[in-house]
Amino acid sequence: HSNLTKLSSLLKRINLNNNILDDANENLTLFAPSDMAMESFLTSFNKWNTSSYFEKEENVMTFFNFHTVYSGLTSKDFQSMIDITKRYQTLYDGF
Repeated sequence: HSNLTKLSSLLKRINLNNNILDDANENLTLFAPSDMAMESFLTSFNKWNTSSYFEKEENVMTFFNFHTVYSGLTSKDFQSMIDITKRYQTLYDGF
């Protein structure tokens, strides 16, 4: 998708042998940040030199862990949460 190019470039930095996101047997939902969201994130952490930060695969995986839940969510699940703020445990939380 043309609005997910930054996300795509991060995915290419991950070793597929160690990538849980590439495991067809896992039931996961990845909340894919748009290019605009990624740009906002990178701008807010400009002091960190984020370009070198994302050169390390472990840092890329940490980023994805914050955006992935151990559950297959459907569009119906999201529609039912329109008026509710719900927090899901992400892979970063240890799931």
